[in-house]
Amino acid sequence: YNGEIYSMPFNMYTFNKLWGVITPDEAKAKIEEQKKSVKLDGKPANLEEQAISLVGPDVYQKLVKGYTEKQWGQAATDLPSFIIRRLPVRFTYDNNYFNDPYQGIPVGGYTQIIEKMLDHELIEVETGVDFFDHKEEYINSGA
Repeated sequence: YNGEIYSMPFNMYTFNKLWGVITPDEAKAKIEEQKKSVKLDGKPANLEEQAISLVGPDVYQKLVKGYTEKQWGQAATDLPSFIIRRLPVRFTYDNNYFNDPYQGIPVGGYTQIIEKMLDHELIEVETGVDFFDHKEEYINSGA
């Protein structure tokens, strides 16, 4: 954001960079302070209001608004509020999106894994074919 680098998903590295906080309690207090600084009337009506109600205006302005509007091609005020609820806010210094014990990028990357799957003897790859021209054939054959 404007030449600054922030960690995603939102976590303690993000909050430390934004506000200089160090502990989860400090981050939570700062977010609560931020949320109280903006008065929303009732239930969030759009993505912007939902995001601000979750993480306050600093995180919204720097890390949500531009990215979201670019991704969706619409103003955040025109998007439904439920979209932003899927983004995790973590009060740890763990940058992972999930708490799963087994996660990461495959050794050799995703390209290598896909190439190996497609190279299997039971997989038939067709190029230059329109699915809809052969839809019944593909559906009925279990392909």
